[in-house]
Amino acid sequence: MNPTLWDQSDELVCVHCELPTRVDRQILTAALHGRVEHVLPASSTVCWHCGTQWDVEYLSTMLAKEAIPPDTLDVEEVDLEKVQCGDLVLINPHAEPATAQVKRVLARPGQSVSYDSSGRLLVDGDRAQAGWRSDVTLPTVPVDVDLHREETRWSVASEKGGSDHLARVRDADRSWVMTSVEGLLIYEHRNVYRGDRPVRVLDDYPGNLGIDRRLFPAGRLSTSFVLTAEVAASGGNELVARNESEPLEVDVSTGFWTDEGIQVQHGTTRLIPGEEVQVHRRWDGAVTGTTTGAGVADGDAMRRRFQPHLSATRPIGAFLARRLRFERSGSTASSASTAASPKNSHVILRIRDLRVQRDVEYREATNPRNTPSIATRFPLADATWQLGADEWFVVGDNVPLSIDSRHWGAVHSAEIAGVVKPAR
Repeated sequence: MNPTLWDQSDELVCVHCELPTRVDRQILTAALHGRVEHVLPASSTVCWHCGTQWDVEYLSTMLAKEAIPPDTLDVEEVDLEKVQCGDLVLINPHAEPATAQVKRVLARPGQSVSYDSSGRLLVDGDRAQAGWRSDVTLPTVPVDVDLHREETRWSVASEKGGSDHLARVRDADRSWVMTSVEGLLIYEHRNVYRGDRPVRVLDDYPGNLGIDRRLFPAGRLSTSFVLTAEVAASGGNELVARNESEPLEVDVSTGFWTDEGIQVQHGTTRLIPGEEVQVHRRWDGAVTGTTTGAGVADGDAMRRRFQPHLSATRPIGAFLARRLRFERSGSTASSASTAASPKNSHVILRIRDLRVQRDVEYREATNPRNTPSIATRFPLADATWQLGADEWFVVGDNVPLSIDSRHWGAVHSAEIAGVVKPAR
C-alpha cells in the first residue's frame, strides 16, 4: 500500500542529487539480486530523480542494516453500512493473519467499475476519487524537487515566448530571485528512463526500483514553493530581509496543462516581514498558503497568458506579480499591481524549494506478473463491471504493483475483516 502505508523499508540517498528515496525492503532485495545475477540491466536501478546509477555495494550495505520498521495499524470492527469509497479495509479471505492484506475501497455494492481509453478506472462513469469524503487523503507522488537539481527543469518565459533573465535568476542555493514587478516561470518535464528528454509526466513511483513495467501518462499535478520578501541593501547588491511593517502582497497564478485544456488557479499571498509562506496549488483548484481571494482566476485573460508556454511536456506555469506600494500626495500609501514601475521599490521576491507532485491514479494497466486482470475480461474501454449486492471492488495505492480486484475480481463482504487506521 505504499506510499500510503509501508512494510519494512529502507531510505536510499542518491550520491549525486542527495535526494532520499524510500524503497520497500522486498523490492530492494529483488533489485539487488537482479543486478548481482545480471538479470536486471543497470539502467533499471537508477535514481528516479537524476538518473545516477545505484552502486551495488551501497545497496548491499543498506540491506545489511536494520530496516525501517513497518507502519503500525489499528483495525477497527467493521460496520459495512458505514464503509465508504476511499476507506482502507483489511481483506482476509482465508481467515488467516498471514494472508491478510490492506486495500482501499474503490467501489461499493451496486456500483459499476469501468475504465476509459487511457486505462483510468472509473466508478459509475466518473473518476475513481470523485465521490470520496473530504477527509480521505492520499499522499502525492513526487515528480520534481528543484532544490536537488544542479540543472533546473524550470525556466523563465517572457510574454513573447522568449527568455527574460532579468526577471528571475536562479541563485547558487537553487532559489529563484524575482527582481521585476512580474514574471512567469515554466516547468518542463523530463524522464531519466526516457533519455532525460522532454516527455509527459508518467505514472512512475520513485520506490519501484528495478521494476520493469509499462508507464502511462499521468495528470492531476500540483506544485508547491516557498515565498519570502527581501530588499536590496543600500549602496550595494546584497539582499537582506524585508523589514518594512507593511506586508507585501503578491498575486500568484498557476496554470496546469490538462487533456481537457489549461486550468488556471489564482490567489493573493501576503508576505509578512521575517516569515516564509508556503504556497501549494493543485490542478483542480485547491489553494493553500496565506492567501486571500483564492480560487479560479478570470479564466480567459490568464489562460491567454499561459497558452503560448504550456503543453503536454511543459505542464505547469507560475505567474507572480508584486503589488507595489508607493506614496501619493505626500503621505497617502496605496498599492498597485503590475502597472507600477519596479523602480518604485527595491523589494524582490525569493522563490525557494519548487516542487512538482502528482496524485495517485488508479488504472487498468498491463502488469509484469501476467495475472488475469479486468482488461482481460473487459478488453474494450467503457466496458462495465457491475458489482452485486455483496461485492466490493478494492485496490492498492502502489497501482502498478498491487494485486487486487483488478486481478482477483470483487471481494465479498465476509472477506472484509475490519477498517484500517494508521496507529497514533
